Amino acid sequence: MAILQGRGDGTFVAPQYFVADAAPVAVAVADINGDSRLDLVTANGGSHDVSVLLGRGDGTLVATQRLHAGQNPTALVVTDLDGDDIPDLVTANGGSHDVSVLLGRGDGTFVVTQRLQVGRNPTAVVVADINGDDIPDLVTANSDDNTVSVLLGRGRGTFDQERSFGVGTTPVAVAVANVSGDAALDLVTANSDMDGVSILEGQGQGTFGPSSASEWVLRRWHWS
Repeated sequence: MAILQGRGDGTFVAPQYFVADAAPVAVAVADINGDSRLDLVTANGGSHDVSVLLGRGDGTLVATQRLHAGQNPTALVVTDLDGDDIPDLVTANGGSHDVSVLLGRGDGTFVVTQRLQVGRNPTAVVVADINGDDIPDLVTANSDDNTVSVLLGRGRGTFDQERSFGVGTTPVAVAVANVSGDAALDLVTANSDMDGVSILEGQGQGTFGPSSASEWVLRRWHWS
């Protein structure tokens, strides 16, 4: 992993390199131990774990913990899942077709508390309150079975089993937003093999209508 510190004029100094673990594929930046210094967390697809590197405040890092997440973690989110104002982690694990929930202790360390099955090969995960109960929920984009998985939060960092909804071919990213302008949040996926996006309109309570994937093929623009 490389850090390039900015000079303040749009240029950067030579990179400093820090060891995470095998094949890091995602990184998140947050103050995870409450010392007002930014820290890093990586999802390492080759070693099936996450690495926690605490910041010293001068642009350097020290590795403090590696935790097994699941097989081939491909995406990572840092957020407060259980309402204790301490950052927690969620990984989407493409090789084991699940998500891992790692709750933070507040000192920069984490403990794996849940692994929950989702669709095949989740490549993206987002955290949002999709049913309006003020409890975080999880959504994954599953590229091998062309679905999204919705896992509603129960509170205290726990989640229900998935609900699956079909989308377009090979979804690789997912976003949550109020696209339709009503009171419910909707889902949007980017579908790499159909060169398009899918929109699933929220129906409330964490459920969604049929995908409109076939109507939203992206245009290819040719520049002369």
